[in-house]
Amino acid sequence: MGYAHASTVVLNDAGKVISLGPSLSVYVDPANQLPFEAVRSLPPEVWQPVQDNTPNYGYSAKGYWFRTQLRLQPGLPRNWLIEVGYPVLDHVECWLIQQGRIVAHWHTGDDVPFSQRPVFHRNFLFPIELTPDSEYQLWLNVSSQGTVQLPITLQTPAQFIEVEQARLLPQAIYFGMLIVLLIYNAFIWIRIHERIYLYYITYVAAMLLGQMGIQGLGYQYLWSGNIWWQDKSMAVVTASFVTFVSLFTDEFLRLWLSKPWLSRFLRGQAGLAALIALGALWLPYAVMIRVVVMLALLATVVSLFSGLLSLKQGSLPARYFVAAWSLFLGGVLLYALQKYGLLPRNWMTEYGVQLGSVFEVVVVSIALADRINHERRKRYLAQKTALEEARHRAVAESRLLYQSLHDRLTGNPNRVLLEQASGAILDRATQSGQLAAFLLIKFAQFHEINNTLGHQAGDGLLKLVADRLDQAVGRLPGIEMLETGSNGALAHIEGVSFAALMVAASEADILLSAKELARAMRETVLYLDMAIDIPVMIGISLYPAHAKDFDSLLRCAEVAVEMVVHSEHDVVIYSDSGNRYSARRLSMMGELRQAMQSDGELTLFYQPKLDLHTRQVVGVEALLRWTHPVHGNVPPDQFVVMAEHTGLIKPLTQWVLQRALRQLQHWQSQGLALGMAVNISARNLREAQFCEQLLAQLHAVQISPDTLTLELTETAVMCDQEVALRVLRHIREAGVQIAMDDFGVGHSSLSYLSQLPICELKIDKSFIFALDRQPDDTAIVRTTINMAHDLGLRVVAEGIESEQVCERLQALGCDLGQGYHIARPMPAEQLVAWLRTVRTES
Repeated sequence: MGYAHASTVVLNDAGKVISLGPSLSVYVDPANQLPFEAVRSLPPEVWQPVQDNTPNYGYSAKGYWFRTQLRLQPGLPRNWLIEVGYPVLDHVECWLIQQGRIVAHWHTGDDVPFSQRPVFHRNFLFPIELTPDSEYQLWLNVSSQGTVQLPITLQTPAQFIEVEQARLLPQAIYFGMLIVLLIYNAFIWIRIHERIYLYYITYVAAMLLGQMGIQGLGYQYLWSGNIWWQDKSMAVVTASFVTFVSLFTDEFLRLWLSKPWLSRFLRGQAGLAALIALGALWLPYAVMIRVVVMLALLATVVSLFSGLLSLKQGSLPARYFVAAWSLFLGGVLLYALQKYGLLPRNWMTEYGVQLGSVFEVVVVSIALADRINHERRKRYLAQKTALEEARHRAVAESRLLYQSLHDRLTGNPNRVLLEQASGAILDRATQSGQLAAFLLIKFAQFHEINNTLGHQAGDGLLKLVADRLDQAVGRLPGIEMLETGSNGALAHIEGVSFAALMVAASEADILLSAKELARAMRETVLYLDMAIDIPVMIGISLYPAHAKDFDSLLRCAEVAVEMVVHSEHDVVIYSDSGNRYSARRLSMMGELRQAMQSDGELTLFYQPKLDLHTRQVVGVEALLRWTHPVHGNVPPDQFVVMAEHTGLIKPLTQWVLQRALRQLQHWQSQGLALGMAVNISARNLREAQFCEQLLAQLHAVQISPDTLTLELTETAVMCDQEVALRVLRHIREAGVQIAMDDFGVGHSSLSYLSQLPICELKIDKSFIFALDRQPDDTAIVRTTINMAHDLGLRVVAEGIESEQVCERLQALGCDLGQGYHIARPMPAEQLVAWLRTVRTES
């Protein structure tokens, strides 16, 4: 097949960019419908030489076919890139043919998703691989609803990267300047809310989007997946630009004052452009882009004309305006004429709008800044006196406001400010799904210091320790600031009471932080050459668990501080059971007393204890349950604690012992050889007749004492060690078994246990839950078991919830175990049936 007018492009230099335009031949398909094979069969005489570096056919609906020949000289790279540097073409199709065979074919353009382009780039890139001294035919088919141009080059990938870097630098500078000016003036508009700045930032934004669309950056980065918008964007954005430019011109030059008729014309032009922008969303792009380009040219001329009229009348802002729009108009004219094919595509015509626009937006931005300064100077003198008076008034009001919200001695926020800040803090905690904690912090025994040193010295010391407390509170995680722009998180409620608000994910996190605060405040204070210890008591109430308003949270925290006084801890979280003033607590204690005198509400559940070596059930633990007729199932940790605080624990323990021993007697009569474990309280050990009453109950039911085990916690023994040891020894001498419950969470050691008359050690469930996953827990449990065995004690593990943990404990030598994996607590009748089932399976 012959190639009239088409010369072969010989690739003999890998270091330069080769323009393929002069080597192209073109065939124009008027109907834009011929397939590739039909075009290949056309006679040579229908092809015309292009000769130009950039073929430009203006706005045309025709299809354009181009072809040329390529040959690579030996010794050069085989990989090359074909670049079509006009990214707004709707349809670009490329074929590479060798010896009559198609070796590569690409179809791309604006009507194809960006992700399907051969190379991810704003321009159309086609990677080809050439064999030296082999002839190749390159064919292209191009069509577009906009202007049809074909700036086509051939270069190696390395050369393309070098050229691309040089092209991107001015582009980055241009777009960077537009973005900076856009953001700068947007902030000014947000600050002063003047329409002129809104018009300015909108027309600069439209200019920015338009230039990004022309350069292909919009399709590459902003709307790469939206073909419909890529097709419509140029017409819509350009019409929007005209809308806001017209409004800006009218506002900047204040034409509504000097030239009302011109002002009306510009506003009408803005309205027309807005309608065209809407119409461009649905009407054909080929029609709308021509209309929009003409409208943009008209708007630029009218804006410049308006500036010249205002300049003639002596308007100072018009000087900036005319200078800016003169160059911009020149750039728009060059670009528009090039689009219509009246000027060739070169650096000046392609980037004329960018050169003119960047000068225009910079100068206009300077003019806006000058306008602000001018108006500011005009207002300055008029406002100076008023500002001075307002300043004095504000200082006085600020001083009064500060004094009303802060404590005069310590300078900390007072209760009023704390209550004001609490509303927003509690709301944020609710929205985030977290807990809010009210920490009431009270210095212990401070009245003794005041009585010793006097109130003046006491005030000085209080200010000193309040500063320390403020710093320590500020370091806690989740602590909330009470004032915006302040580091103050500590409020001075009254006297020696302070408060803070904390937000955390769990109650455990809150308790951990509070304990850390208490430890930090144990450090000795040096004051007036004296070393003084001033510990703190911290009471905590939780929102919304304990209360839902400020006053109630404070009241609950005050109750928690009182609970600290009567406990061995320096941090206590509020509970209804510890609130001596709780109406429900008082009511429930009376109801608990009635429940002990009636049948049905109080019941005993029994949880089996398993010998881990023989896998036989050897005993049970009696657990008290209360089914309240109104409140339902009341957790034991609530009513037992309340019973301890009110003295009701004594008859309650006797009730449990009596029924547990009767049940044990009944089981033994049925041939069930089981041991019975019952929990007792520290208060039971301080009862004068507890031991005698216990032995009397054992004698009444004819039960061997060694089948009964009394369980008590480390804390119960540590409360009054001398009394506890005397009572426990008496009980043990009578044959009753004694077990230390919840070992590991208290303060005792295994060496101390050797002094106690105990037979059994129960490892707390917190060490057992994740025994198969926590190496540290395994080490602790192994050490505890070995040392307990050395002391001659049985070891019971509570909280077994998996077979893996059960097997792990057996391997570590643990004697007994209980937990949900073995069996949950159950009524006596159900336990018997369960035992039969287990023994049958065994």
